[in-house]
Amino acid sequence: MKKLLCFALCLTLLFSCSAPALAAGNAQTDTVQDILDRSRANDESCETTVQQQANAAYRLTELLALIAAESTDSDANLELISGIRDNLYATDDSCETAGHQIVNGLYRSTELLYVLAQLMDSEGEYLDTAREVMEHRDSAEEEAETTDEQIVNGLYRCVELLAVIGYINAKTDNHIEQVNNALAQSRAMDEAAQTYRQKQVNGAYRLVQLLTAVAFELDPAGEYLSSIQGIVKDFADREAAAEDAQDQLVNGFYRSVELAAIIAYELG
Repeated sequence: MKKLLCFALCLTLLFSCSAPALAAGNAQTDTVQDILDRSRANDESCETTVQQQANAAYRLTELLALIAAESTDSDANLELISGIRDNLYATDDSCETAGHQIVNGLYRSTELLYVLAQLMDSEGEYLDTAREVMEHRDSAEEEAETTDEQIVNGLYRCVELLAVIGYINAKTDNHIEQVNNALAQSRAMDEAAQTYRQKQVNGAYRLVQLLTAVAFELDPAGEYLSSIQGIVKDFADREAAAEDAQDQLVNGFYRSVELAAIIAYELG
C-alpha cells in the first residue's frame, strides 16, 4: 500500500514564529531564504516526525503568503494576505499538539490559495469552483472528529485549489494534462486508502506533484530547471527510503516547501 501511494514523478516545539515581512524583488529573495533557513533550523530541533510536519506546514503557509503578495498591488489584498498569515501565529497560541499546528498551517494555506485563485482568475471562470472547495473545507471541518480527519481535509482542499490555480494559469495542453492526472491519481489513491494516514500521504504527494507542475510552467527559460529536478530526485529517493507513512508525510511536506520556495523565487 505504501508504494501504491507514490506517484511516478521521475520519475512543538514550534519553533521561531516571527512573521516574515511581505516583500518584493531582492527583499523577497532574502525573505524566502530566511524561511528556508528557519525550516532547516527548526527541523534540527524536532524530536518527532509530526513536529517536522508542523514545521513544514507553517513554512509552506509563509511562502504562500509571499507568493500571494507578489500577485497583487492592492493594499486591501495585501492587508487580507497579511491577516491570514498573522492568524497562523495567533492560532498557534491555542494549539495543544503538533497535529493541531499541522491543521492550522494547512487551513491557512487553503485560505491563501483561495485568495491566489481569485487574484489570478481575472475572468472569473473558476471562482465558483474555488468557492465550492472552501465550502467543502468548512463542512468537512464541522464533521471532523479527529485531527487526522482535519489534516486530510486541509491537504485535499489544498490539492483542489492548486488544481484550480493550475487550470487558470495553464499555458500549454501538457500542463492541463498534468493537473488532470494529479486529480485522477488523487481520487484513485483516496479510494484505495484504508486509513486516514494513507489519505494524508496521498494529499501530500499530490501537493508535490502539482507544485512541481506549477514550478515547471513558470520557468519556460529553464532558469530553475536543475533545482526543480533536484527536488524531484530527492523526493523519489526519500520515498524509496521511507519506512512508514509518517516518513512519507515528512517527505511530502518538506518537498512542498522547497517547491513553493522555487515558485516564490520565480515570481519575485
